Amino acid sequence: MANLHTQVKKLDIENGLKDCEIDHILPRSLTKDDSLDNTVLVLREENQLKLDDYPISPDVQKKMLPIWMSLKNAKFMSQLKFQRLTSQKQLSDDQIYGFINRQLVETRQITKHLARMLTEKYKDSSTEVFTIRAGMSSEYRRIHDLPKCREVNDLHHAKDAYLAAAPSPIRKSPLSEA
Repeated sequence: MANLHTQVKKLDIENGLKDCEIDHILPRSLTKDDSLDNTVLVLREENQLKLDDYPISPDVQKKMLPIWMSLKNAKFMSQLKFQRLTSQKQLSDDQIYGFINRQLVETRQITKHLARMLTEKYKDSSTEVFTIRAGMSSEYRRIHDLPKCREVNDLHHAKDAYLAAAPSPIRKSPLSEA
């Protein structure tokens, strides 16, 4: 949460909050939680200094605690949001692993639903819709000696998406059988 890591400034509501953005308490790189329990209104200039750090810095927590307590006590903030804002614990490897696994399950479910919708749409044509198995891009990388480096950046996600869509023709059978 970039802005809450640097300094606390008042939001100017007189300008219609035009200088503000919505930011995430738990980083979006870990969870796609856009609920009120995971979002805060922040100054755009601070949000542009984006970091995926969690927890919020102790200095900011100390400055904001009276406001957060007041909001929580008046029932304008949930206990969960208050806990996320005031936590001083780093996310554990198990928590991060859990976030990632939930995203993978959600992605698989979305893929199945999309395939079902496309099958229904093209049921009267010769078009056949099928999903590509998860290991296809890694198998393609292995066969063609294309290394994958997660440590440098997140570009490997885009490359995997390309590898899933680009090999022509796309096959239902494993690449090693082709």
